[in-house]
Amino acid sequence: MFWKRTRLALLASFFMATTANVVRAEEAKPVTAPATRTVSYKVLVPEYYETTRIVNKQQCVEEKYTAFKCENVKEERTRNVNVNRIVNEMKEETRTVCEWVKSCEERTIMKKVTTCKPVTCTVKKCVDKGHWECKEVPCGPSITDRLKGLLGKFKKDDCCETKCETACAPKTKTVKCWVSNKVWEECKVTKMQKVTECVPTKVNVQVCKKVQKQVKVQVCVKKCVTEVKTEKYTVCVPKKVAYEATRKVMKCVPVEEKVKACKMVEKTVEKQVVDCDPCAAKCGILDNLKSKFGDLRCKLASHKKSDCNSCCK
Repeated sequence: MFWKRTRLALLASFFMATTANVVRAEEAKPVTAPATRTVSYKVLVPEYYETTRIVNKQQCVEEKYTAFKCENVKEERTRNVNVNRIVNEMKEETRTVCEWVKSCEERTIMKKVTTCKPVTCTVKKCVDKGHWECKEVPCGPSITDRLKGLLGKFKKDDCCETKCETACAPKTKTVKCWVSNKVWEECKVTKMQKVTECVPTKVNVQVCKKVQKQVKVQVCVKKCVTEVKTEKYTVCVPKKVAYEATRKVMKCVPVEEKVKACKMVEKTVEKQVVDCDPCAAKCGILDNLKSKFGDLRCKLASHKKSDCNSCCK
């Protein structure tokens, strides 16, 4: 790597020196009209064409395979079974029995007795301590006055009589009236009141008592007896059976299809370019470098393309 770098550095310095000399020589020449020249260069042009290609596509394909299914097969087997059988058995047992026995007992009870007793209490009375008074009260018309009034309707009015009647005072009568004066008075009253008292009394009562008694009884007892018994039974045993089945599987299948493709084709193009001296000098130097050092010119030159057309554009 070190020797490669040193070689490249030397070549770069040599190239810069030669280009500087050429530029100085061109600057010394007199100015003339620009000359043109025909330059040919290669261009990549797209070209479309039809072709075929093989593509892997996923397709649903039926395939056969061996599958297993489980089937139940009946088998007869024998086994010994313990069977419990219940048997009745008579047995004598002694049991305690309770009996009700009547008896007479003397008991003291509280008996309710009702008696009448004199009770003195204070009572309030409303007493009317009023008096009689004589009052004059207007009395109504008598029978004679009423008859006179009826007869007067048929007679002509006499001025003297009407004036006399109006001038006379109304008739009154003396009536005896009672003027009340009510006063509350307290007085003691003795009355008979019923009083209920509880008195202890002795009474004979019939009572039933429980008396325990031992009695022998015949009892039917159930007894469990075990017996061995042979029996046959059917069992379903699962077994695997092979059979051929089909299933659908997604597989990659190569398929040929037509496709439009594009390829880049080189074409030579000619172009009129102004011939400039500095550029021609540079192009000559580059041609000399290419003849001497081969492809190293492309690494050292400042232009991207291998020909001199890039600097002359």
